[in-house]
Amino acid sequence: MHVAACKHIKNELPREVAPHPKIGDSSPTGSRLSSSRAGMVLPMDLVDELLRQLRHCGHVSRDIPDEEIATQWRAAARRAGRHLGRPVRTYCVGETVVAALKDWPANELEREITLTRMRNAIKRM
Repeated sequence: MHVAACKHIKNELPREVAPHPKIGDSSPTGSRLSSSRAGMVLPMDLVDELLRQLRHCGHVSRDIPDEEIATQWRAAARRAGRHLGRPVRTYCVGETVVAALKDWPANELEREITLTRMRNAIKRM
């Protein structure tokens, strides 16, 4: 599902994610935090990056071998989808975790982006 035109996300969740008493405050490392439905705290930098990637490509994939971190990454991707007001499907294939907008392409610009990426992929073959 990975398309060469989409860059992989460089942010990763920390190994240990602990509850934070004030959502929206800064963590000791300076990153903003946000509560998820599961009660875990997600770095807003990751949510923001996933939001940008979903808006740009309609999907994002990441190799994450740790199941707990993959679960947290998927929660961050769903939160990014809620920020966009769009449905997101997350799933794992082996160690690859994927988040995709269910309604992509939803407008003419997204259709054009998709067609351009497909044409570019065919040209590279």
